[in-house]
Order: sequence, then C-alpha cells, then structure tokens
Amino acid sequence: MTLLGKYELHEILGKGGFGTVYRATDTSLRREVAVKVLHPMLMVDETFVERFKKEARILASFDHPNIVTIYDMGEVDGRVFIAMKYLSGGNLQARILKEGGLPFEEAKRIMGQVCEGLQAAHEQAMVHRDLKPANILFDGRGNAVISDFGLAKIVQMSGASSSMGIAGTPAYRAPELWRGTPPASPATDVYSLGCIFVEMLTGKVLFDGVTPDEIITQHLIDGPKFPGNWKSIINSEKCEILERSLHRDQNERQKDAKGLFNELNTSPDENKESCIKEKNNINPTRKQKEEITLTLASGITMDFVHIPAGEYWMGTNTTLDEFSRFHEQPQHRIYLDEFWMAKYPITTLQYKEFINRNPQETYNDFYTLPKNGDDFPIVSIPWGKAVAFCDWLRKITKVSIRLPFEAEWEKACRGADINIFPWGNELPDQKKAAYEASFSGLIPIDQYREKDKSSFGVMRKTGNLWEWVSDWYDCDYYKNSPASNPQGPNFGNNKVIRGGSWKNSLETFRLTARWCMPPNTWDDTVGFRVCFDNQYSNFNKLFN
Repeated sequence: MTLLGKYELHEILGKGGFGTVYRATDTSLRREVAVKVLHPMLMVDETFVERFKKEARILASFDHPNIVTIYDMGEVDGRVFIAMKYLSGGNLQARILKEGGLPFEEAKRIMGQVCEGLQAAHEQAMVHRDLKPANILFDGRGNAVISDFGLAKIVQMSGASSSMGIAGTPAYRAPELWRGTPPASPATDVYSLGCIFVEMLTGKVLFDGVTPDEIITQHLIDGPKFPGNWKSIINSEKCEILERSLHRDQNERQKDAKGLFNELNTSPDENKESCIKEKNNINPTRKQKEEITLTLASGITMDFVHIPAGEYWMGTNTTLDEFSRFHEQPQHRIYLDEFWMAKYPITTLQYKEFINRNPQETYNDFYTLPKNGDDFPIVSIPWGKAVAFCDWLRKITKVSIRLPFEAEWEKACRGADINIFPWGNELPDQKKAAYEASFSGLIPIDQYREKDKSSFGVMRKTGNLWEWVSDWYDCDYYKNSPASNPQGPNFGNNKVIRGGSWKNSLETFRLTARWCMPPNTWDDTVGFRVCFDNQYSNFNKLFN
C-alpha cells in the first residue's frame, strides 16, 4: 500500500505527459477518488506550482456535471497532486479503440455533453487547450466528463515546456498553438472538438502520422483528409460544419463550443440512419418501413413498429407527476439504439400456436388456456414461459426476438413526448383506461383505439395488463444506470413489469410506473410483448 498524505494509492488508471492517475481512497472520508500526481519535470519552474494552484482553485469552483469535480490539492515530499471525483466508466479513447466508429446519435450525445462542459468554461474565459478522447471520461451512467483543464496552458507558460516537449497532444492541437499566435481562444477548443467528432464517427484519428513533424504539417499545411466513406457517414451540411470547425484560421471557426453544437444539432440528419444501417450490414439504399408484419402461421401474424435510435427522458418528473414513486427517480436522459417493438401484447391466438407447435409446453400447471377470445392478450404467463415463446419465434422467423428491456418498453410506449399518461397529463377516467376492476377483465386488442397509440405507433391500452420486460428489478437502479442502452441489474430476485393492469389503481397507469414480481409468478394480470434488434441476418425478408 502506498500513501500520499491521507490518500491510499491503488492501481494506476492512466499515464500521460502531465503525470500519473491512480485510483485511490481518501482515508479521512473513506471515499473513492482519482489522484493525479504531476510529473516531477513539471516542477523545474519555481512559479509552476503557484500557477497550478491558482488554476486548480478556479476549476474547484466549477459545479458542472460535465467537468470533473476537484476535491483537493496538495504537495507531499515534493510530489504535487490533485484529488478528483473517481469516474468508473473509462474514457472515450478506450471506447473508440474497443468499438470503432460510434453510431451518429451516440456520438452526438457525447459531443453535446462535452460542449456543455466546455461552454461553462468558455463563459469563464477558460480554454482547455488539450482536449482529446483520453481527457473525456465517463461516469457510471455513461455521461461524458472533461478532465485536465488548464494543464497545457500552465506547462506552456512555464520553463517545463522546453524539457518536456509539446504541451498538448499533436493529433488534436489547433494551428495557433503550434504557431504561438494568435492567442488561444474558445475557438481553439472548437478545433479539437472537430477532430474528436470525426474520430467518434469513423473510429480513426483524423490527423495521424509517424512523427510529430508529420502531424504538424497536416495541421498547418495539408489540412484534414477525411476517409473515403465520409460522405456516406455524414451529410453534406454537417460535413461543411465540421470542415469550418477545422479551419486553420480560428476566426473562421465557430466561436465557442455552444456555437459548434448548435450548428450540428440544428442541421438535418438525413444521413445518420444510413450510417447506422451500414454498421449493421443492412442495405442503406432501401427505405426502411415504419411497420412490418411477421407471419407465424396461416392467419396468424404479428406487427412490429420501428423505434428509431436516439435519446429520451426516462423516469418520473417529480414536479409534474403527483404520483411519482422513489424507484422511478431520478428522471434521466438515456440513449437507445434503434429496435422494433411489437405493436400489441402477445395474444391468446399467438400463444396457442406456440403450444400447438411445442407439445412439451403447457399453459400452466393449474389452468387450461383462458376462455377469453383469441384476440385478447395472453396472461398468467410466468417470465420463463415468455422467454421460451421468444426462443420459439427466433427459430421459426430467424429474427432475434426477445423480451424488451425496461428502457425500450418505456421509450416505445411513451413515445417522443414525456406525458404522464398515453393521452396526456390529465387524470384518467374509465373511458380512457380500465382500472380497479371497473371492467370484468381484459380488453381485446381490437378495442385499442388511436388514442392508445404512442407517437411511434405502439398500441398500449394502459390499465389493461402488466407486461414482463427483460430486466431484474432494483429500486435504486435509476440512480446509477448507464446512459447508453441500459439493460438492468445483473441479478435480482424479481423481474420488472410495466403497464398497470385492470385490477390496479390509476397511479400504476402512468407510462413511467414500474413494479416487479418473482419470475415464476402465474398472474392473470401479467402478459408480455416482444421486440427485436435491427442487427439480424434475415432483415430483407421482412419486407414485401
């Protein structure tokens, strides 16, 4: 065990030109932190430590979710350090190396968060000067957080820069930093943002070379060389926006991070779907339908609705929703890849076909198939039987049918709006929802109406039945869930159910309401619906 003042240093998280970062424990508060110990060569200038302390104090005054939180600063036995919030999600550089180019919407989500943090600094006349993927960290929910503010500036101002070489990372360094004129401005960080956004989409460093001199030449003379498939990844308008951000003259760039992201966010995204399809080996020239139909048997079909990739708000807004429950909080923004959701819950007719084709399967140990008609949702299905139904569908359709994750259910059924109920925010009556046994049981799907349709086209008769989803239940999951494609805890005792049933009270009909049951439960209020990803080999056969 290595001690640095009150900090126990554990494993090394990373090394760079400015120092070494350790995972550490604050022994006073018993809090996990990250400690950056600065390189001894940075101490050659007697004024360096004072400059560093001044910059650290400014950063410590920032309270922004996209700028790393500074807890402490100190010097022990000539070793200068800063203690920061520990971020467990790794960094953008490692993610790109692992995944390659990211989907457009995910790259834009990360860029938006980075720009929000940078803009807060730019408005305080602070410029990062060394923005790069390795300095963009992620918390446990996948939110982007910027680190290493101001270090490049301090090194450049001190005598340490001559002994350590370049104060900043060559691949992302703006031309004015190479030339020494004009002074760095927020547009300097805009240049680095342009480099990073291109790298997120392509998986390749934009300005790359064997030696620093080769990279300098690209920045100062040659300019950016985009990959050959660039125009298929991003549309011409966004390409022009990024080319402007990479202009050698900082006066020709967007003036700050907010200006760059506003331009990226307001220009049309017509090429982003083709980018996603190419990554999934789907023909990008075919116009994708919003609904498709799978045939299970003669006269037995299943409709699916396309749910596009993108961000949405998940969870309850406690200000607007008087029925908000603690396990639906906090409301948080997440990103989901595109997928297809069943338009309706699985019906009795569809489940009968499953049993007919699989004699080893039974409806349950106590009852025969329900007496409800074939167009009623199937209920009294334990979670494992719902999974078995999905397995059967995968075999006969060659499509990756599965139960939806909770986040997918909420997005598909809630739609693009953030209403409390399917019809809006006003409280329901019996004409809008079946609740508290006001009806004698389930409602068949042919009684679902236009008002029961989400903006994506998914039919959800709130208060008809609960629906199983894939996730294990954890009452605190929303507090630490990933910001990208959350799939629930790794284990648990109960599975999540969504939707509210005809036996329940109206607060369960909210589109954010969640509850749970043991997975082996047979309950006449619980059924399910299914979904599938866009990544499967038999995609084109689903089109007429």
